[in-house]
Amino acid sequence: MVLIIPIFEMHQPRRIKRQFGRPMQPGTKLENFYFDDDLNKETFLRVSKAAYLPALDSILESIEQRDFKCSVCVSGTLLEQAAAWEPELVNKLRRVAD
Repeated sequence: MVLIIPIFEMHQPRRIKRQFGRPMQPGTKLENFYFDDDLNKETFLRVSKAAYLPALDSILESIEQRDFKCSVCVSGTLLEQAAAWEPELVNKLRRVAD
């Protein structure tokens, strides 16, 4: 019997503000100047509820019921955003890894 192990890749980029390239005011934190965290949070929560959480639920169900094996690759930017805005996603990733 041939075994096939699927690989799931999860990545969430950080969006750059539209004023990128404009002069920065003195005293402004570089990270706050370049990245649009309001848009990042809104987008991350929407994608998390529509895709990441349901996919992880399906993977967890398959692991528990069918002895399913897979590989999950997660980017650092996704983990940072999940830790900040959707801790449930981090918990589900831990359960998949266990």
